Amino acid sequence: MTGSAHRRRAARSSTAAIVVLAVLVLVGCARIPTSGQVLAGESEQQESDQSYSFFPDAPRDGMSREEIVEGFLDAGTGTQNDYEVAREYLADSYRQEWDPNARILITASVPDVVDAGPDSIQASYKSSASVDSEGLYSELKSGTTERLEFTLAQDSAGEWRITQAPPGIVLLSQNFRSLFKSYTLYFYDDTLSRLVPDVRWFDAQQTALTRIARALVNGPAPWLAEGNVVSAIPSGVSLLGAVTVEGDVADVDFSSSLSSTSPDQYSRMLLQLTESFADFEAISSVTMSITGVPIDQELPPEDEVVVNRQVTSTPLVYKSGELGFLGGVNVTPSPETAALQGALASLSPQKGAYSADGDVASFVTPNGVFTTPISDPEPLLVDARPGPLAMSLDSWGYTWTGSTDGPGLRATDVEDRQHSWLEPAENVGATGYRAIAVSRDGARLAVLENSSVGVRVAVMAIEREPSTNRPVALGVPLVLEPGGASPVDLAWVDETSLAVLAVGSEGTAEVRTQTVGGTVSVNGAVLDGQQITGSNTPAGLRVLDKDHHIYVPKGNRWQQSDAVVDFILTQV
Repeated sequence: MTGSAHRRRAARSSTAAIVVLAVLVLVGCARIPTSGQVLAGESEQQESDQSYSFFPDAPRDGMSREEIVEGFLDAGTGTQNDYEVAREYLADSYRQEWDPNARILITASVPDVVDAGPDSIQASYKSSASVDSEGLYSELKSGTTERLEFTLAQDSAGEWRITQAPPGIVLLSQNFRSLFKSYTLYFYDDTLSRLVPDVRWFDAQQTALTRIARALVNGPAPWLAEGNVVSAIPSGVSLLGAVTVEGDVADVDFSSSLSSTSPDQYSRMLLQLTESFADFEAISSVTMSITGVPIDQELPPEDEVVVNRQVTSTPLVYKSGELGFLGGVNVTPSPETAALQGALASLSPQKGAYSADGDVASFVTPNGVFTTPISDPEPLLVDARPGPLAMSLDSWGYTWTGSTDGPGLRATDVEDRQHSWLEPAENVGATGYRAIAVSRDGARLAVLENSSVGVRVAVMAIEREPSTNRPVALGVPLVLEPGGASPVDLAWVDETSLAVLAVGSEGTAEVRTQTVGGTVSVNGAVLDGQQITGSNTPAGLRVLDKDHHIYVPKGNRWQQSDAVVDFILTQV
């Protein structure tokens, strides 16, 4: 039984762990224009493509209480042998009780360590983010101060040792990016027909495989679970020991409670593990066992489960009444888009979205949002609320609309012409929407929402009716912090990341890429940028300026192409 390599996602990178030197990964460039204006930006919070090992100092005789705490905190970089060096700073009775994996506190500076009493030391940090025991990354509010309390006592030799410490470790941000990396884990939507990504952060060493498998057993991030995202691994099943690797095969051993599971569920478990292990290039297949006894199981047929849904990478544009795919400066209609052109002529469309699989296209017009079947065009007005309207289309064929002046969202089915009225499960102060974007798996909704504190970026789970896939509820918003000036548009870069277009006071629009469950990077800027659309990878991003010029990414810069269009359609 093997998990075939061809089922893996194409656009994934991996890191190789080394001791002194870092292995640099060269990334190929997509074809880009060679003329036009170029604008650059500075990189920020980039995840490292390098992996390091640190060798912190063990405690020395005669160290003061403050030096013991400082040495212990520094030893958080020594992940080897389950933080063996860090444990040497602990009292013998406390060494096995301390849990280094409970939390990672990420900081930008060294701590302020002060005496807090005869047997106590306090360390204070300006913290930027944290990672919990399940590998879930959370941004902290700017200026957050964390105070950590340590209790110490002298051992029989008169040396100070820590008898009580907060669980987890503290890392400078650059050390965090060297020692830990993001992994994309996969769970299922409630139809078990689509995989939904869930980004986690684990060490870049050998324990990552086991922590990934354990996270799959424990289930998706709480905010995703609100949309009925599930694991194929049944509840009550536990992982037995560490994931073992022989050659290029990883084996995951489960408890005996798995023995009553159906073959179909075994198959989906295997796919879930195979895709979640895809960051490890040395592993080409996965096997499963129950209390050491192998399970003979194949992956499900490829047409049963959608893994990382892809769209046509060629931009689909509307230009002077023509709807088609852009090649250079020319627009080439397909038979499907040509059929839509006549129906669009009287609508004066300003923005659009297109789902070939869902046979639906939707357009924002001066008179509201219209949606229509592609094969038999008949535009239907689905939202005529006054003022600017945000619009997105999902891969199940539902058109989503939101107003700048109200917190509710509509999701309309073009076939039965019924709509759902949806609001987030928890009111976080949204007063309207500037932009909305449903992920291609249909399980997550990203929004630019107006609020009393400005424009915010948030993502939430979508709960659907099992029999019809109709959206029926939204989860609690996960508010993201991409930074920048005033966000005006957003788009899915790929299955795990959002691109936010944020305009500053001088009209320059920065492109900020936010991993959902991860860090932010600044990827250049476009003067007077107004619209951003995504494809399948960062190379597929496109920005449209106020004069309708298209810009394409060139490293950390943006290159103006020769093409001028009315707008670019979002493909789902």
